[in-house]
Amino acid sequence: MRWLRAQLPANAILFTFGFTLTARHYSDLETIDLSETDPAAIAQLAADKRPIYALIDVTNVETQWQDQLPSTNFHWLRDGAGLEPVGESQTYTLFRARLPVAATKPGSSSGAT
Repeated sequence: MRWLRAQLPANAILFTFGFTLTARHYSDLETIDLSETDPAAIAQLAADKRPIYALIDVTNVETQWQDQLPSTNFHWLRDGAGLEPVGESQTYTLFRARLPVAATKPGSSSGAT
């Protein structure tokens, strides 16, 4: 948790899957589970242009959860908001959104509005 907190600004929104309960219990980060949301809700949460981060076990999400909410939401963030890797810890990769998520359309992979 210390490593994660050191990477994120205090006002960040963290999207995660598999690490959600730990982040919610041991931090004050606004943490959203990728299995409990959708692209429209992600865009709405980011409307105030807070920094967006995602902590994902990419291999797990891409294989076990293919074509399900964790995977489709990760792909939307990756393709629509432009996730860039910030660091890794164990099997998780921490990503930061390059573009404001609110500026992307749900279902769009171009990032255009």
